[in-house]
Amino acid sequence: DRLPVAIAGAVQQMFAEPHRYPSAQDLAMSANVSVVRLYRSFQSAHLSPPKKMLVAAKLLRAYTHLSDPGQSVGGVSSKLAYRNARIFAEHTNEVFGLSPSRLRAYLTEDQVVTRLLRLIVRQRVAI
Repeated sequence: DRLPVAIAGAVQQMFAEPHRYPSAQDLAMSANVSVVRLYRSFQSAHLSPPKKMLVAAKLLRAYTHLSDPGQSVGGVSSKLAYRNARIFAEHTNEVFGLSPSRLRAYLTEDQVVTRLLRLIVRQRVAI
């Protein structure tokens, strides 16, 4: 509710289909705004930069896929349009401190959501 309507709609769509958004530019195009306006809108809303939001959307969907024991890490990486599985593994390690294969076994859905919220919501600094 802190983002302009067009950007908020694009963000909702990105969380629904994160594989369609490889970059912040794709998110800006979906919202029909410039990349600069997208970044400024996120900053005004006290959100982390759009790139981190993209990572959060992909990792949330990745957790859903990884919850299915029949899904391989490589398959999940491909479904989310990562250029290679190494980048996917780097993202999971940076955000959760775990490899993708360990993510499915060691964190609950609530823990995943809490960590992703910490990634995307910037704390306001009192002056």
